[in-house]
Order: sequence, then structure tokens, then C-alpha cells
Amino acid sequence: MNWDNSKLEASQLVEAKEHYQRRLGGLASEIVNEYGLSKLDEFSQEVKQDYGLSLSPSTLRNYLWVYEKTKDLELPDDLSYRTLQYICSSGDPAGWAKRIKDEGLSSAEVYRLMRQDRGVKDDVIICPSCNASFPKPK
Repeated sequence: MNWDNSKLEASQLVEAKEHYQRRLGGLASEIVNEYGLSKLDEFSQEVKQDYGLSLSPSTLRNYLWVYEKTKDLELPDDLSYRTLQYICSSGDPAGWAKRIKDEGLSSAEVYRLMRQDRGVKDDVIICPSCNASFPKPK
């Protein structure tokens, strides 16, 4: 095992995992700006036809939505894509962006705080069958 090669590979994996959705959102935005929203379907079909990779138009539209709502917020690159989705659907993306920058919040902290704001209690487990609440084991 080569230590330096392993570090390089790890950095590339993390980079790809955290950023491919953002980049696809940017590509979708470029396509829509140049050719219109309907071209995302054709783009998706051609990616599958030319490269054998499934990329659904609805996924591209989701990436586009997140990209458009977050592109000007100057959010840290290390936020997970799921956190970006939560920020977009929060009703106050700019407010969350300010908190993240001011307080140095991580993705996990943003998720926890958003759940608290919605009244979700993390210290209990709710039975999906009967809605009974039980204390979360420590």
C-alpha cells in the first residue's frame, strides 16, 4: 500500500461524493439557460444512450432546484448534498446560510437544529405502528 496514493484516492472519493450533485445541478442550469427546461429530458436520454448511465430527468430537475437556490449563498463546500436540500426546503435558505457561516455549523448540526425547529424530538423513538413514544436508549 502506498500511503500518498491512498490519501489521494480518499480525497478524490470524498470530492466526487460531495460535489457531483452540485456539478450536475450546474450543468442542468447551463442546459436550461441555453436550451430550455424541456431539454433536460433529451440530455438524460442521450447520457444513457451514449454512456449507458441512468440519469433521470427528475433527478436533474432536483439538482437544478437545489443549485439555483444555493448558488449565491456561499455555503461551505463540505456541507452534504442532503443538507443543501434541507436548506432549500427550509423556507429561509439565506438565514440558514448566515447561521452556518456565523456559527461554523456542520451538516449534522444543521440537520439537528432544523429537526428541533420543526419540533422533532431526538430523545424519543416513536413507534410507526401505534405512534407510542419511548425514550431513546442511551
